[in-house]
Amino acid sequence: MTAHVYLVRHGQTLYNLMNKMQGWSDTPLTDAGIAGARQTGQWLRNVHFDGAYSSDLGRAAKTCQLILEENLTTDPATQVQLPAFREQNYGYFEGMDKQLAWRLTGAQLGMTTLKEIVTAKSFDAAKDLMKAADPYHFAEDHTEYWQRVDAGFNRLRANYHRGNILVVTHSNTIASLVDRFSSINVLADYPKNGSVTRLSLTDDGLTVDYYNRTGADQEY
Repeated sequence: MTAHVYLVRHGQTLYNLMNKMQGWSDTPLTDAGIAGARQTGQWLRNVHFDGAYSSDLGRAAKTCQLILEENLTTDPATQVQLPAFREQNYGYFEGMDKQLAWRLTGAQLGMTTLKEIVTAKSFDAAKDLMKAADPYHFAEDHTEYWQRVDAGFNRLRANYHRGNILVVTHSNTIASLVDRFSSINVLADYPKNGSVTRLSLTDDGLTVDYYNRTGADQEY
């Protein structure tokens, strides 16, 4: 069994433009985000998707809809929204300026950026630190996060043994997956809005075929 999962980051949103933390909170796609989602659909227009999924957050669901509208072989009505493919829940830090959020998160280690935390520790440690720094502890730690995301991929495994699957999701989720299942340095090139990352899904796990592709000159 090998199925190919096309991970796409949603189009640009208002919070992306404002450099704000956007996990389970949601803002609409900007005009550029709508155009970018349609452009991604053009890149993938000749790829037949046996299944099409998105996070149930509006920005991902809308991006998935726009991609499928551009696709020549996949019925847009096949789209399914799954909470399993949501972004990390940032809890208290939702909607906060990103620089401030990571400075507050990393303060317990004397660090000020996500890059510092991940370089010294890991993406999982960054999740745990954010939950610890959240005065309400609403943020997901790495155990809660992976239980949710892994359940989504287990659903795909149960339903698909071959073919292509579209999954429209979020930047930190794509980065966390690629970091977990490959040696790619995602901090050097964080997932771009509308970018395509392809995974091979088997009974045994996940491997990364390629990461963060954008542009009509790329192979998808």
